[in-house]
Amino acid sequence: MITVGVLKEPSFESRISLLAAEAAALIKAGMTVWIEAGAAMKAFCTDADYVTVGAVIKSRTDMINTADVLLSINYNDIGNDEFPTTDVVLVLGANDVVNPAAENDPSSPIYGMKILDVGKAKLVIVNKRTMKPGYASIQNQLFSQANTSMLFGDAKDVLQQLIAAIKAI
Repeated sequence: MITVGVLKEPSFESRISLLAAEAAALIKAGMTVWIEAGAAMKAFCTDADYVTVGAVIKSRTDMINTADVLLSINYNDIGNDEFPTTDVVLVLGANDVVNPAAENDPSSPIYGMKILDVGKAKLVIVNKRTMKPGYASIQNQLFSQANTSMLFGDAKDVLQQLIAAIKAI
């Protein structure tokens, strides 16, 4: 069973990465959903809304240490030290936030920006609709790395196809 952890966003953020109704759908699909206490308050959802649909309130530490998937809108560097020992990373639609130019190209407009160092994993699968650049309007170096494969299409459709293929194995 897959455990999904929903992290509380920084104080400036009013959005949440997973609403209670979406949590209910994941639970119905057989997943376990954990949410950090108070995570959705600024999005006008209470902890009780999540508990009502079957989610469990957990501490941030518990989720970071044990959840299979962590959801967050804003950057969290909690996993960067684990990417070099990670077999596969699946990137959905992200662009600038996973672009190595932020670390290795001083002429890049995103140089110095914190990124998720997914390119250090053994295999990176990037799902995007197109090769269009992100907000910074620059090419993403990750897309041409030898350990990166591009998987084009709508994220929902692609994920459904991947899940079906894995279940068929």
